[in-house]
Amino acid sequence: MKTMGNKKSSSSKKMDVDPLAENNVSEGLVNFFLNELKDIFWAEKHLAKLFQKMQKAAAGNSLKITLADYVDSIESQFEKLKQIFEILGETPRGKGSELMTALAEEAKKVIEHTRKESDRNDAHIISAAQKIQNHKIASYDTLIQLAVTLGNDAVIPVLEEALSVEKQAIALLNNITESNIDPTGETKAGKTALKDSEEQAATVYDSINLTGKHTKE
Repeated sequence: MKTMGNKKSSSSKKMDVDPLAENNVSEGLVNFFLNELKDIFWAEKHLAKLFQKMQKAAAGNSLKITLADYVDSIESQFEKLKQIFEILGETPRGKGSELMTALAEEAKKVIEHTRKESDRNDAHIISAAQKIQNHKIASYDTLIQLAVTLGNDAVIPVLEEALSVEKQAIALLNNITESNIDPTGETKAGKTALKDSEEQAATVYDSINLTGKHTKE
């Protein structure tokens, strides 16, 4: 199946000659796909250094190794996205969304206040990384569904490979949380991360006006 883009600069011209127009796919949906692609492209480009800083700030060896391995995978993710832009006939470029930018800024604050000897601060690092990973997973899921709707079969396998990497990374973070069990059966880092997660999430969303007043149960 042909891709939804070509080398012409005008989006309207693309839609005029694109076979997707025959399926009543709106230009707005195409632009939505491209904007989501630019968002995750920006994220992959900028997050490598951020996760490197998380890795250096982490106290636990398991967390350090997991974050280091993930940093190594980001370059591959970046190349996958460049491949998708090429398939679509678009110039690779990023445009960070307000949410991803806010999550990155929140992670930077966590790193700045981390003390290496503290399990509590490792929990903060895990929580910040999980938030970013969850957003990236949602972004890749969205791109896959849009690609299916747009009939762009060529990019789907690449997106699915990228999604698999993100799911594996967050699974490893979850395993670290679950493995920190004290004799009472409570999760050390994980319990703290869950306790603080609501307040941290509220800070992120309020900062970009995505939510109103935050309430607690």
